[in-house]
This record gives sequence, C-alpha cells and structure tokens, in this order.
Amino acid sequence: MKIAILGAHGLIGSHLCREIFAQGVHSLRVINRGDNHAEFLDEFKPDWVVHAGGFNNVDRCEEDHERAMWDNFHQPVALQFLCENNNIKFCYLSSIYAFDAHKNIYASSKWACEQSILHTGALIPRLCWVWGEDPKQKCFPYQVRRAVEAKRPLPVAKGQIGQPTWAGDIAYWLVRLMQAGEHGIWNLAASEAMPKEMFASLADPRVEITVGQMKTPRMLDCRMDTTQIQQWFPRDCKSPSEFGKIIDASQVLLMPN
Repeated sequence: MKIAILGAHGLIGSHLCREIFAQGVHSLRVINRGDNHAEFLDEFKPDWVVHAGGFNNVDRCEEDHERAMWDNFHQPVALQFLCENNNIKFCYLSSIYAFDAHKNIYASSKWACEQSILHTGALIPRLCWVWGEDPKQKCFPYQVRRAVEAKRPLPVAKGQIGQPTWAGDIAYWLVRLMQAGEHGIWNLAASEAMPKEMFASLADPRVEITVGQMKTPRMLDCRMDTTQIQQWFPRDCKSPSEFGKIIDASQVLLMPN
C-alpha cells in the first residue's frame, strides 16, 4: 500500500509515519504544503492520501476565520477532488467538535469539510483530546507541563468531558482502516471518559487547575461511541498517565531543529 501524508510533521502525522515504518510493508511519501499536489499525485500514484494537517488551535481559529476555513475546509476539499479524479482514496482527520458545528469557527470548518467529502467515499476519522510525543509540543499535556514549569495555574473548560487518546493508538487504527479500504465517519478514541481537569492531573499530578469559562465557547460533552472501532480492531489504549514516561524516553527526538 502506498500512502502519502500531508501534515506528517504534526502530532498524528508523525505517529502515523512511525506505524507505517513499523509494519515495513508500505511505501510512504510526505506531501508538503508548497508542493504542486497534482504533480505529486501523478508522480507517486498513492493508494491513499491522508490529510493530517489543519489549523487545530480553537482560540486562534476564532481570531483568524480565513485561515481556519482555508486549512480545515478549502485545502482538504481541493486535495480530495484531485484524489477522486485520480482514483485515490482520501482520509481526512476531523474532530468530534464537528458534531456541534455552530459552537465556534473551528467546529464549523471541520463540519463543512465533512459535509463536502462524505458522499465521495472518503474516510473521516473523528478525533478529540489526542496526546503523545508531539514534535511541535502543542497538544494538551505539553500545555500542562509548561504551566507546571512556569508555576502558574492552568485554565480548563468547566464541565468538559472527553476521551484522551494516545496518537499512537490513533495511528494503529488508521493504518488498519486504510488496509480494509474503509470509508465514512469513524470515532477513534480511548474508551475511558474523564473531565478535562482529570486529564490534566494524569498528565502531570503537580498541575494547579482553574476551572471556568474559556475564551472561545467549546463543546462540553466530547464523548464518542467507540463500539465500532473496538469491534473491528480491539485496542487497549494508553492512559495519559504515561505521558511523562513516554516524553522523557523520546526527548532526543523532540528537540527543535
């Protein structure tokens, strides 16, 4: 199977690359934002293109609607169109936030893309609260660690609950869904749900938490039904309590270039 990834240097994209390399049976190429996508697809002729990029900072999306719509809607829709015309399967990483599309611009941009490509047979994994070894150190546990190091309280949304999921578990499922030729919306998340403040405490028990209203309105109930993915590909997912051990073990890989 030949796989091309846009966003390979991000949280999920980097874990997906590791999973692909670990299997040793797939061919992988990275799509860069500046590449001519039509020429790239014509040259590499992948079986799958995974759009793992996007503008995922909810507050910054609210400040820059144009970029949010470009990164999360216009660009992936254009790439999917190229894939469809070349008989290439397309995977777009979406978010549980798309379930409440009117909550903020991030949610609405993800929902708009889902609606535009769902009928084409695209694979649309919905994700939320993904954590792990992040080359850009953006995911929530890194925010927790920075708050601890700065000795400042960490604000979290009041009443928000979800399922923190290691990016390596997401990558495991993605590869198997592509191997199976699947399509449609799939909920990819660990089975255990918890409040956001518990997620923070598991990532680093030293963190001081303040619970209240966030700058940008957020979907509060982020729980997903994971029955389907666990029936197809059962997985005992990592707990965010393993964050410190995982990060400390891979610190050399995360040093900035």
